[in-house]
Amino acid sequence: MILARGRLASPALILMAAVITLAVRWQGIGDIVAHADEQFYLLVGDHMLNRGAVPYADIWDRKPVGLFLLYAGIRLLGGEGIVQYQLVALLAVAATSGILALWIGRYSGWIGAVAGVMLYNGLLVSHLGFGGQAEVFLNLLIVAAGWLTHRLVVDEKPSNKRFLVAGGAAMLLCGLAIQVKPTAVLPGVFLGLALIWAGWRAGLGWKRISLLALFWAGLALLPTLLVILTYWAIGLLDQWLFANIFSIFEKAPDRAVAVAGRIADIRREFGRPFAVAAVLAVAQCAFRREQRSWVPALFLLGWLLSGVAAFAVLSAAYPHYALVMAPMGCLLAGYAMRGNLPGYALALWLLNLSLDNVKLYEWRLEASGAVAAQIRSMAAAIQPHLRGGRCLYVYHGPVILYQLTGACIPTRFAFPNHLSIRTEATGLGIDPAAEVKRIIAARPAVIVDGAFDFHQPNMATQRLVRAELVRRYRPIAQVKDGRGVLLVVAYVRRPAVPTGR
Repeated sequence: MILARGRLASPALILMAAVITLAVRWQGIGDIVAHADEQFYLLVGDHMLNRGAVPYADIWDRKPVGLFLLYAGIRLLGGEGIVQYQLVALLAVAATSGILALWIGRYSGWIGAVAGVMLYNGLLVSHLGFGGQAEVFLNLLIVAAGWLTHRLVVDEKPSNKRFLVAGGAAMLLCGLAIQVKPTAVLPGVFLGLALIWAGWRAGLGWKRISLLALFWAGLALLPTLLVILTYWAIGLLDQWLFANIFSIFEKAPDRAVAVAGRIADIRREFGRPFAVAAVLAVAQCAFRREQRSWVPALFLLGWLLSGVAAFAVLSAAYPHYALVMAPMGCLLAGYAMRGNLPGYALALWLLNLSLDNVKLYEWRLEASGAVAAQIRSMAAAIQPHLRGGRCLYVYHGPVILYQLTGACIPTRFAFPNHLSIRTEATGLGIDPAAEVKRIIAARPAVIVDGAFDFHQPNMATQRLVRAELVRRYRPIAQVKDGRGVLLVVAYVRRPAVPTGR
């Protein structure tokens, strides 16, 4: 095994991680149809920065405000924001991959580091993490926190100052991650418990450990407390509470068959390699009879289980939600790739899986290229009809049309699924049909409607929109996929027919 040691080892590992990240992701820079979620995050960030919008009050969603603040910051970089957010996401993945490479290289050398980084990048691009999904940024924060915690856990005699500074930094990073997406809660709790265990093993008294635990918990909660205080100060705490907490429980469940299908995919893509890695990591410890190797192995295994729990408890099994456990599984896999035949076999298998995942991403980019060009053409066709401050309403279609046209939005429920799909009907705090009636009454200049894929439509709102389209609108642009299947249609309002006296 070629160990990753020496004066130049760390820079070389970081460079390797950056090169792999760039090679995998560069071709997707500028992809305007990356995913509806990130199109919406960009829209919210733009409206916060340029129009003074307040999340939840002026533009509604369930995601934490930290994610929207991140995108508002990205809008400071100028341009349309599409290339800019994807470049920032690339840098986040490169930084995450760099930490993974350093971490794995310490135990398994270059082979483990390369395979682990490839596995992470492959899982990202094959599970909707190819652009600026929340997990892309969340994982950087949680991996950095894990790295700091791990160093305290494996060091038998860390100083009190390190517990205070490094432990505090780890918990603050977890707190920031929670404000990007709540799936960071359980991995963050595990890291907090690991810090307490490390303090106990280092011989700190329970009084000191208790004080440190309170300090760590305070730092982990600090970002959320600041958000709560801000919304309280501006009189919108009820809006924050509903969007971030209560609405989650009021949303209708997805169809069981749809959830089961997504779970099957996650089990295949994540479960198999991570389970094999876990078994091999434990076996490596047992057969090598190295007592010190058990601590990092069990730490990584426990942390992975916390990620699995976060996915199981806090998602409807959507592919990108599984990405919260990707770095933990990749670290455990890298740890298992020790310098022996089983380790090398695991590395070859995971490299092959990773290359297959990257190939799937390349096929997706090829298929979406023509769609992206048609969406730009649609935006160009829509724009002349928006003069005089007239609005665009995307009932079901690409959110990016709002950004490309600069249109006003006739509702605070700008994410199309909120008013157009069945599962959202009970989770908005309003009657979706009444909201759609209000939008129609405002006479938007253009309405965009599209095909439903795996989502079930909200039949009440769909009937309202489609009846209005038949009565008062005509099609001006459409988008089809490579097989000629109609995906999206833009309709412009017909001029009112003058009536005689």
